[in-house]
Parts: sequence; C-alpha cells; structure tokens
Amino acid sequence: MSDVMPSQRITLRISESLVRRLKNHAAVTDRSKSALPGRTQARFPDHPVSALDPGATIPAMKRALLLFLLIPFLAAQTATEVEITAEPSHHLALENEYVRVFKVEVAPRASTLMHRHRHDYVFVTLGDAHVSNEVEGKPPADLKFTDGETHFVPGNFAHVARNLSDQPFCNVTIELMQAEVNLEPDAVVPSHHHDGPHLVVAITDLDLRSDVEGMSPMPGKFKSGDIKWLPGGYSHTLTNVGKSPARFVTVEF
Repeated sequence: MSDVMPSQRITLRISESLVRRLKNHAAVTDRSKSALPGRTQARFPDHPVSALDPGATIPAMKRALLLFLLIPFLAAQTATEVEITAEPSHHLALENEYVRVFKVEVAPRASTLMHRHRHDYVFVTLGDAHVSNEVEGKPPADLKFTDGETHFVPGNFAHVARNLSDQPFCNVTIELMQAEVNLEPDAVVPSHHHDGPHLVVAITDLDLRSDVEGMSPMPGKFKSGDIKWLPGGYSHTLTNVGKSPARFVTVEF
C-alpha cells in the first residue's frame, strides 16, 4: 500500500474496520439463530458510539445549525459605528461654519450603516417614506413620513435607518454647527441683536428670562421639544432662571 495516498489510506482503514465489524455482527447473529431456532435475536458487539454511527452526528449538526442561525444576530450586535461622513448613503453637499448638509438616499429594503450624529440637525423628507429608526440602545421605531415633512432632531446619538419601502428613502439632512445654546443655571447670554426672524427649539425644559432693550423683562417657559417662532429686529440678553441647565437651538433666517 506504499503507492496509496494518505487520504486513501485513511479511507481504506475505515473501510477495513467497517468490514470487520459487519463480519463480527454476522457471526453473532448466526450463533443466535442456531441457539434459538425460529427466532432472530440480533446482538451487536459491545463498542462505544463512534463517528460511524449515524445518530452520533445529530448533536454536531444541531450545534452547527444553531451557530448558522446566530450569525446574523451576532453580526448585528457587533456592528461597527462610523462617522456620518463615512456612511455610504450620506453624500456631503455643502459645508461651512454654520451648517453641514447631506443628501441622503437609502435603496429600497436596504439600510444605512450604524452612524453617529454629533450635531443637532433638521431633515426634510423627499417623497413618502416608511423607515425603521434603530437608535443604539433603544427598541426600533417604525416611522412614516410624507413628502416635504420636516423634523428637528437633537444630536449625539448613533442609529441605523432601515428603509421598509419598495421606493428609495431620500431626505436632506442639515446639521446645525453653531446653533445650539447651553446655559447653566443663572448663566447669561450677553446682549446680542437679531436682525431677522428666528426659530427656537427647546432641547430640554427651559425657564428663561429675556431682557429686551427698552422693554420689561419677559419670561419664557418651554417644554422639551417645544418650538417658538420669534420676529427679529431687537437686541436682548437671555438668562437661565431655572434650576437645571438649559439647551436649545436657534435657527435664524
């Protein structure tokens, strides 16, 4: 057998072992028949369960199947977070000191990578949309948008946007680079002028006092998520008279 390859020698050894076992089994069966005429009493040689027994493969097959089914789950749990600028569905269209604008397009039944929004932003939906918003550490949220629908979203979170529609999910995402104001209790925004109208979006609950030049102090109480449109053409200071830090976004026009 010197001319036989290693894999062939293994096969031959297994085959020879199997033949010996079958011969032993046949001999025992013949003896049983001769001892008890008219009855067939099958007896098998004592041997441990081996890889040649078909039933021995079942646990291994079950483990392999379980591992196969777990692969997508394990992959999802170890998804790598990327910056929004490295996410393939976000295409940078404009950037300056005030805003960073992305044109977003997610193919039908596809999803973005897990990506982080480090800034507050506004998005404008282009066309009707049905998406699953899967924020890191939270249950998925099923969302439907209509063409032109616009929302403000506080930043500093990571998520996957999964398109549940048969149409592309498109929007324009506008990151606000200098719009957010953070005021500790009793802190004051120095006197400044608003030339035009502006939109205020409360990120936290707000308890503010606006001191407009030539007018009496005006209180401003807002709940998180409240939106207020204010006319321009005035100068004022702004004081956080509440007991908690105040966070809000101002978008001027």
